[in-house]
Amino acid sequence: DGIHFILSLGIECGFDEKIFDLKNIPSSNTITEQFLQIYQLVGTFKKSRELSDYIAVFECYLQLADLLGLTYEEIKTAYIKKNEVNYKRQNNNY
Repeated sequence: DGIHFILSLGIECGFDEKIFDLKNIPSSNTITEQFLQIYQLVGTFKKSRELSDYIAVFECYLQLADLLGLTYEEIKTAYIKKNEVNYKRQNNNY
């Protein structure tokens, strides 16, 4: 769901056609610190709506996934599965 919401924010801000590279930099934070950093970055992005702040949120969220032991493939697979559920819900007026 988190990836879906981040992607939706990017689309809403018109970043869907922008090409950018997300950096896979390991975090030195604890899991709690990483959550707090995400909240801080979301607040910054909420005010600025700048691409650089959006990228910072996305990268920080992916760092959290790494801290939680999730691989890129696991994230991708879970996103696709959840997205299929969301589409089914939308089609059934859920």
